[in-house]
Amino acid sequence: MKPQIKEQYEKHLKAKRLETWKIRGTQLFILISFFVLWEVASRMQWIDPLLFSSPSNVFELFVSMLQSGTLHVHIGVTLLETILGLSLERSVELSLPLVYGGLLFFLVCLTLISSF
Repeated sequence: MKPQIKEQYEKHLKAKRLETWKIRGTQLFILISFFVLWEVASRMQWIDPLLFSSPSNVFELFVSMLQSGTLHVHIGVTLLETILGLSLERSVELSLPLVYGGLLFFLVCLTLISSF
């Protein structure tokens, strides 16, 4: 490689690394700002702490469940509830159009019969 091209390539790589560091730094700043704002909003009761617990409380509960060994039980129950909820939603989602279509067919037949 020519020295001039190599020098330009190294400048390009340095600029790319700097850009990557700036992007990662900005992403980290946004993430930390989000959690700080969430914590402050929960403590100042700008948001309902019962619905949106503070990140520090969530972390404390996570650590205590991890230490007591009950975390896997809670994860299992949550997964079961999620699967049951999605199954119920799918069954209703698939059955309602069938019921509606059957009702529509019944009304069309009733209209045709009554027109004679």
